Amino acid sequence: MEADARRLSRWVVYICLVVSAGACSSGGDGPAPLPAKAQESALPDDLAILGKLYAATVSTPSGFYADPRDDDAQSYTIHHLRNTDVGMDAAAPYELCADELSVALDWSETDAVRRPASGALLTTEENDLYYEFVRALADLPDWVSYGRVFKCGFVDRSGADARTVAGPAGFLTKPAFDDDDLRLVGQYFWTFSGFNNPGNAVLAGNAFSEGDLLGYTLTLAILRRDAGTQSGCDAIDVADWQFTARADDGFMEWTLRPLYSFEGRENGGLHALCDEN
Repeated sequence: MEADARRLSRWVVYICLVVSAGACSSGGDGPAPLPAKAQESALPDDLAILGKLYAATVSTPSGFYADPRDDDAQSYTIHHLRNTDVGMDAAAPYELCADELSVALDWSETDAVRRPASGALLTTEENDLYYEFVRALADLPDWVSYGRVFKCGFVDRSGADARTVAGPAGFLTKPAFDDDDLRLVGQYFWTFSGFNNPGNAVLAGNAFSEGDLLGYTLTLAILRRDAGTQSGCDAIDVADWQFTARADDGFMEWTLRPLYSFEGRENGGLHALCDEN
């Protein structure tokens, strides 16, 4: 069901202010939305979407990215070191990348000094995407902190704005990158976005290509409680979050494109669609 333009406009303002701290552009400087893509599999119907949104945990499709720390028994925090954490000047904050472990370690040490809660370095880990520095947390003996620095040989966020979900997003720098690499980037950044909170769901994820662009789309559902036009109803918005990378140089852009809205309610653990007017 297509939402009217007024409701979509209200939702765009909401998502820019609440989720991304100014992610969207109201003028002509932002990226033009890509054409709608046919889903590889049908999306759940609206009643099924309500069930996902009112659940206690965030719903994602089978096989979605799972962070290596998800199964840790110890309490922890994860943060990605930004230029602002190490005293670098830039037009906007962005996540750092390094070509060498020693550089990333120096940044981690600088960051630890600036964070009162950070303690001694316990160990260092790495994978294809990032370096990770495990630190004790002062006054919290049962907690650890995981500070991450991306590897410049996979992704470089220079020129991006870490506060946004739309616009220039840096570069996918992995040599001969493919759909799987862009899928990893999209799912990873969703994991550390404001969308990964109760009241949100990932309905589908699909790869596509258009000209010299590789693309990956996450179709999202977002619950806005008590924001429906009918009494006692919540607003539910469905949108595509698209990640694209140019094949020649890896330049990435992200686009958030509203699809439609509907309304529902929950009462006593049961959920239902609100009647349409």
